[in-house]
Amino acid sequence: MARLHRVQFSAAPARSVCACTLALLLLAGCATEPLRVPVPVAVGCVGPLPARPANTFGAGVYPGDKAAAQAALIDAAAWEGYATKLEVELAGCPARAR
Repeated sequence: MARLHRVQFSAAPARSVCACTLALLLLAGCATEPLRVPVPVAVGCVGPLPARPANTFGAGVYPGDKAAAQAALIDAAAWEGYATKLEVELAGCPARAR
């Protein structure tokens, strides 16, 4: 009948192999370049939307040709300024532009 021999293994070589493997993996991880993935990020709006201007043309009785033309020009200038301010605000806020 064959005799069974007890074989004892030391844990020291296994620890050193494990430590070397871990060190090599850590060094290999440092050698690679980081992966850059473009991710859309929500951007906060610049500020509140400007207030709509009040129309002076057409308010009350008809003032006459010259006064009506001046009122229309005043309204046009106010609406042009409003449109410019609105475009500036919407340019800084992509969520509101759509």
